Amino acid sequence: MGRNRKTFTDSFKKEVALEALKERNTVNEIAAKYGISASLVSSWKKEFLSGGFSKEVKQLKKELAEAQQRIEESYKELGKTRMENEILKKKRIYRNRPLCTGGPTAGKADGKGEIPHPVDLPAMPASGGLPLLLLLLERPP
Repeated sequence: MGRNRKTFTDSFKKEVALEALKERNTVNEIAAKYGISASLVSSWKKEFLSGGFSKEVKQLKKELAEAQQRIEESYKELGKTRMENEILKKKRIYRNRPLCTGGPTAGKADGKGEIPHPVDLPAMPASGGLPLLLLLLERPP
């Protein structure tokens, strides 16, 4: 039938990784001594060097990932707030724009160019009335 898979404790993995790091014996000799494959010794050595067996390191990595997630969410919120702020600024500028009173200098924007004059349209009847186009055509020039 099937073989049972061995599980190794972190302390055993640390011991094997430290012995491999000392380089007194080859990886194959260490693997034979402990009855494991050479690839396990190499992978545990790499994992030990990257801090994978330390609970503190694992905890710090987890906290770092959470902090990065919070930072990303904060940047998204900041971008959304900036966009809303720009929209409100444009809305305020539009509302505070001077009204055109007619004449060649009416409604100048920053003194550089004129704001186009709004067309004085007749009021639409409440019943819907004629289309707007017809009203504009009937209006004397």
